[in-house]
Amino acid sequence: MLRARDTVVSTKIPLEAAAGRVSRVWVGVFGYLFLCLNVLFFSSLLAASPLTFQALSREDYWVENLTAVWFLLAGLVLFVTALVERGIFLRRVYILGGMAMVFAAGEEISWGQRIFGFATPDFLMQLNEQGEFTVHNIANKSFGFIYLNSVMILCMVTSAAFFCRKDRLIGIPLPSILLMLGFLMIISYEPAANLREIQGSNFREYLVGVKRSLGFIVVEEKGLLLLFLIFTLFSGQVKLVIASAATLTLVVALTYVNYRNDIAQGVYEVREYLFGLGCLFYSLEIFAGSGTARAISRAPRSDEGTQSHHP
Repeated sequence: MLRARDTVVSTKIPLEAAAGRVSRVWVGVFGYLFLCLNVLFFSSLLAASPLTFQALSREDYWVENLTAVWFLLAGLVLFVTALVERGIFLRRVYILGGMAMVFAAGEEISWGQRIFGFATPDFLMQLNEQGEFTVHNIANKSFGFIYLNSVMILCMVTSAAFFCRKDRLIGIPLPSILLMLGFLMIISYEPAANLREIQGSNFREYLVGVKRSLGFIVVEEKGLLLLFLIFTLFSGQVKLVIASAATLTLVVALTYVNYRNDIAQGVYEVREYLFGLGCLFYSLEIFAGSGTARAISRAPRSDEGTQSHHP
């Protein structure tokens, strides 16, 4: 006969799993809202005082240093997650991800070149576009292309997985759908020169591009946002409809502000800052999910508990 204590054991796993899912959801919600607040802050600052925006986002100042901190923290979170992860494949993925985050943090501050005052080697000086002790500035456009398209692909995969009710790809946790919207907002953060080259010579042409995206002629972040908004309308998930509509509104607003200002370097620095912040919240989501896995693996199986208490 099944006793009351067996019922507690049998319900322990789903309760712990549900708690883990809730904690991961809240990380995603907070991450999305925090990213939105940062986008609003920097866009408002750029619109109200371009000189202040440029001062904050200059080399070796608050924005760049905080970007390095976000990447470093993301790396540490992934390393801790790898330590407690039992699966060999995921452990290796998290270690590689942590190494990539630490590398990004080091690149952001030129590996402490301006802190410790060492010179750039001659061979690197000739290759580096900014004459710094960094790797990504050797082929800045290639790194930018890879980074933007990788994030775009991640967002597309996450969107497709969401509507298929999946949250992993080959076992690797995908970002939550709210954090995916945050990443789409980040890659939309482009300086005026890039916008005029890619999106149109002025903001009106950009809006025409948004209209064309409704016909799926343009496949980019605003097109994906529109697609996602349409699908969420049919799904009946009101919170996601509001979130995707708010994200699209923010993307159009920040694009309008960036069109009106020609501060390229500062916009790049802020985008890197936002990307580092997004990576930190993504790593925290992964950590929250791994906590659920540990709880499930430690919990005794319900059938074992039932057998051990049979008279």
